[in-house]
Amino acid sequence: MARLAGDLSWRFWPNDDASISDQYPKLGLFDHGRQRYAYNTLTGTIQVAGRSYDVQMGDYRYTEGSGKNQHTYRVSYLVATVPFPFVPDLNIHREGLFDNVVQAIGFADIDFESAEFSRKYSVQSPDRRFAYALIHPRMIEYFLQVQAPAVRIHDRHVLLREGLSRWDPDGFRRQLAWARQFFGLWPDNVTEQLQYKPGEGAGTP
Repeated sequence: MARLAGDLSWRFWPNDDASISDQYPKLGLFDHGRQRYAYNTLTGTIQVAGRSYDVQMGDYRYTEGSGKNQHTYRVSYLVATVPFPFVPDLNIHREGLFDNVVQAIGFADIDFESAEFSRKYSVQSPDRRFAYALIHPRMIEYFLQVQAPAVRIHDRHVLLREGLSRWDPDGFRRQLAWARQFFGLWPDNVTEQLQYKPGEGAGTP
């Protein structure tokens, strides 16, 4: 992981960091259980379509239960902070990978014209218009061509992870490459609208 950070010219912090729950609240991962902390943390920036995305990725640990029922989980994650003031909540995850950490956000699944995509992926969002605009045909094709991680968007933060699995350094490289492509597929009409907070418009100073 230290070598990976060096290759990327990113910062690396191997020690425990319990502040992650405060950094990224309501992402459906960092508020579970007790004895929560991040470690093997890499932080840096990626450039996509002329925009900068701050990224933090690494491993996360938390404990649930007690006594014989106690279990400690260790999971790898990637969180990107998008360069927009607000993004509607959105969940995208493969069917069958809905574990005790991936949580629905209180809305029914959204179906798409691609029956294959709707069969393989579950999508929820309070803003169906945003979901349909973001998950356009090229985005659907991308999700069907690759092994996509679960995606959770809340406010300006985008969480990527694969269930409760951990990644080796090459796995982190793959997820970072996946994130670049994912953000690169956000269409102009979506990114232009996201430049403004809810209630504002293109003509608002």
